[in-house]
Amino acid sequence: MGGSKHNLSTSSIKFFDAVYSQNLPALRAIVKREKVAPDTVDTRTDNASTALLYAAENRLIDLARALLKLKPVGADVNKEDSFGRRPIWWAAQYGDVGLAELLIKEYKCEVDYMDRTTGCTPLYRAIVTESPELCTLLIHGGADVNLRRLGFGTGAESPLIKAVQLDNLPICQVLVNSLCNLSYQTEEGFTALHYAIAYRRYSIVEFLLENKINMHATSHGGITPMCVAITHSNPAMVRYLIMHGYNMNKVSPMKVGEDTPLGDAISLHNQECALALVHWGCSLRPRKERSSYFELAAEAGLGKLLQLLVYVKPFYANEWKCKYQKGAPLALQTKSGILQWLRSVSSSPLPLKELSRAAIFNALKYFPSRYVKLPLPRKLLEYISFHDIVDQRMYRHQPLKVECPMDCSFHHSTTEIQCPDVEVSDLDGETDYGSDDSNNGQ
Repeated sequence: MGGSKHNLSTSSIKFFDAVYSQNLPALRAIVKREKVAPDTVDTRTDNASTALLYAAENRLIDLARALLKLKPVGADVNKEDSFGRRPIWWAAQYGDVGLAELLIKEYKCEVDYMDRTTGCTPLYRAIVTESPELCTLLIHGGADVNLRRLGFGTGAESPLIKAVQLDNLPICQVLVNSLCNLSYQTEEGFTALHYAIAYRRYSIVEFLLENKINMHATSHGGITPMCVAITHSNPAMVRYLIMHGYNMNKVSPMKVGEDTPLGDAISLHNQECALALVHWGCSLRPRKERSSYFELAAEAGLGKLLQLLVYVKPFYANEWKCKYQKGAPLALQTKSGILQWLRSVSSSPLPLKELSRAAIFNALKYFPSRYVKLPLPRKLLEYISFHDIVDQRMYRHQPLKVECPMDCSFHHSTTEIQCPDVEVSDLDGETDYGSDDSNNGQ
């Protein structure tokens, strides 16, 4: 788009010399005396920039103000360069609140335009810049809080979803408080909650659930937020969903297990998620006339889960004796400790204290949140908690191992942003409690 020097008149060259030297008195005199239009394009530049675009790109707010105030007509606040960038584009790129206030509040620039290169609005770009203050300013200026990024292969992510990916709770709060659409779905049918769980954005998940986001939303492929939590072996997210009223017995559209979250967790060998579901009181009656959850857990070799199932439903001890007296499932044959315990509990009745603990458990809905309110001594409360089986360390917040790139290309160029997809097929069965107690999810 460039040109040679002779493409500009002598007056225009003087005008841009004053602009580049920030000589405001000379600038005003040249415009007044030689009638140079403030929106004259400097054809010597690659992007065919105007004086105001130059001021915005270089964050020269005094120069920008002078250009906008020129008489009789100031610079066009919505003028674009050859790449489709406007002054507000540069304000959003830099997170420059002062420049944005000048453009939005004083000169009422258009805030919902999309640049041709990336298909993004200034609000979307301000989110990538991670400036809550600028996002607020743009929204107050009329920005559409639901206007997604356009273009092929972009994922159709909403502003809220992009804020979730970048783990920016303050911007999520700005968007939700501005009544953004919490139910917005991407081309694959994922909502912000799907992304928040997949990316392990714990504080954002809590915030979204507190603001009544649809926790049962299903993607086009039948994936619910609970499916994402279970597939990613994240019992902390499972617990968040349950505590905010997730229906633990709802038929799972993912259809990888026995049609319920517990069946899915067992089928995927995600023992900790299964422990969380049982501990919080999910139904233990399979929806299909197939194997019981106890048998599924035995075939999967989930020893801790087998123990919890027997303690909360003692009749499972008889099921073990009836089905496995001739031999244990292959998955359990190397686990001598659990096998010995199963043979012991199936050969004689459980002690009265164990039966009493099971009775208390089955009498309380959402057991972990209610047993602590019982008027019982501390040691007895500890005993009935099942914390000897359900290790509370599994609820610690674990960071995402494959992080969403924080140096998105918006920070450097106008190329495409590429952020990780919500993967629900990659299993992570490892238990790494770590040593950080600062975020234990308690």
